[in-house]
Amino acid sequence: MMITGCTGSIGAMVLGSVAQDPGVERIYVVGERPGTALPAHPDLRVVGGELGRPRFGLRAYELEQLGGSVDTIFHCAERTALDRDLEAARAANVQPVSTLVDLLGGNPGARLAHVSTTMVAGTKRGLFTEFDLACGQRFHNAYEQSKFEAETLLRESKVWDRVTVFRRSLTVEEAPGAGAPLSALLDDLRRRRPVLLAGDPRMRLDAVPLSYVVGSMVALARRPEALGQTLHLVAGLVHARPLGELVAALRGRLQRGRVGFVPPVLARIIGAVGLLTLGLVEVFPGRHRAFAPYFRHRQAFDDFRARALLDPLGLPLPSPEACLAEWVGASQRP
Repeated sequence: MMITGCTGSIGAMVLGSVAQDPGVERIYVVGERPGTALPAHPDLRVVGGELGRPRFGLRAYELEQLGGSVDTIFHCAERTALDRDLEAARAANVQPVSTLVDLLGGNPGARLAHVSTTMVAGTKRGLFTEFDLACGQRFHNAYEQSKFEAETLLRESKVWDRVTVFRRSLTVEEAPGAGAPLSALLDDLRRRRPVLLAGDPRMRLDAVPLSYVVGSMVALARRPEALGQTLHLVAGLVHARPLGELVAALRGRLQRGRVGFVPPVLARIIGAVGLLTLGLVEVFPGRHRAFAPYFRHRQAFDDFRARALLDPLGLPLPSPEACLAEWVGASQRP
C-alpha cells in the first residue's frame, strides 16, 4: 500500500488506520515525512521525493519499482490554500495525479483512492451530483480549479476504471486549508465577544466529521464495486443543516455569546463595524475573506452512490450530536 500526504489530517488518519490492518503487508509513505511519530507497523517505509515534480522527483526505475510493489494507493496530498496561485496549485494538485496515472498504467493490478472536494462545484448553484464535474462553473480560487483539473485528468485517463474519487464536504481540521472555513467559524465562536456572521441562516451548510471521511475511504478503497466512481462523503440532501441552526447548536456546545446574521452583501460594511468596535464585536468571515463564498453560496450534494456502498457495510453518517461533538473536540486541540 502507498499513501501520500501523511503530513495532513486525512493522510495521517488513513496511515494510522491501515497500519492496524493485519492484511496490509507493507506501507510506503511517499512525500514529506510526517512530523509526528509514525504508527507501528512491521514494514513501513518512508520514500523520499517531491510530489510536485514529474515522477515525484524519483528516477524512472525507482518509480517503476515502487509502482510494481503496491496494489492500493491513497492519494491524500494536496495544496489547500484558498488563494489564486494557480501555478502552485497545479504543481501540488495536478502534477502528482499525472504521475499516479503513469504509475497505474505500469501496474494493471494497482488501484487509486483519490481525495477530492465538493469545492470542484465552484460557482455552480443548486444540486451537484456524484456524476457531475464540468457544469460550466467558474472557480473562487486556485484550489477549486486545480482539484477540478485533477478529477478531469483522472476521468479522461485509461486507468479510470481503477480509480475511486472521494469528494469530501467541509470538515474541521487542525491545519488551515480547505477544511478551514468551518474550523475558522468555530475559532471565532469560541471567543467571548458577540459574532456578526455575513451569511444566510437558511442556507444549508454541508459538513461532515473527518472520521467519517477517512473511515469511508479506508472501507471502500479496495472494494471492486467502488472503482471507476466518484463518491460524495457529505451530509447530503437530507442531513445538511441550515447555517443558523448549526451555528446555534455549536454555540450551545461551546457555551459562548451571541451570534447575529447580516446579508452577505453587507460584508464590507460589517468589516468596518469590526474595526470601529475595536474588536468588541467579532466579524466573520472578517479576516477570513477567502471563506466568504462557502457561507453564502447555495449548493446541495447528493450521496446516493456512496450510501449504496456504505450502508451494507454498516457505515452510516454519524448523528448530528456525534458530528457536533467531533467538530468541537477537533477545534479545541492545541
